[in-house]
Amino acid sequence: MGVLRASLTLAILAVLAGPARAEFLEPQGGKLGPYMLNLKIGPSVPYYGTYGFRETLVSLNMQVEFAIAVDRNRNVYIGIPIQVQVERERYPFPYPGYQIFYHVKLIFPLSIQADIPIPAVPGLYYYPRLSAGYVLYIDDRHGGAVIPEIGLKYVLRQRLNFGIEPLSLPMLFYRENNTTMVRLEYRALVYVGMNFR
Repeated sequence: MGVLRASLTLAILAVLAGPARAEFLEPQGGKLGPYMLNLKIGPSVPYYGTYGFRETLVSLNMQVEFAIAVDRNRNVYIGIPIQVQVERERYPFPYPGYQIFYHVKLIFPLSIQADIPIPAVPGLYYYPRLSAGYVLYIDDRHGGAVIPEIGLKYVLRQRLNFGIEPLSLPMLFYRENNTTMVRLEYRALVYVGMNFR
């Protein structure tokens, strides 16, 4: 009876203590809090595409990534990496010259990321991430994207993120003239960010 009463008393105190106490008792891992915000930028190079006679040159990709850790050690994140990509395309007209056009697309994916600590260097992680979602082309096309990525991140004092994603392979697809267009790109991104509660 005494054990039951003590357990009930501890449970009531834990509820009354509020989220701050619960957060204090959680394993902290290597990050200050469960929320992560990163700003990323880098080039995107088309590797393969079924998009007719036009040629896409190097693009610029910019991202704002917000994510929340869903495990106690703050190593598994569900995120929304909203992306803007500015593309430069070259058309072989008027022959024998060419024209340059600029296109903008917005990518709204959901992502899952798993931070894997590197024990030899405290604060250093490598991670695989998979993103998938909706693509809006400013010229009224719509499509989708699947983006596997591998990155390396250093967390300074549990708060600041400094990272690089040397391997990002977006596969983009959309409909044009009743044909499904597919493009595979290679991206390399660098970023800074922060972890917070």
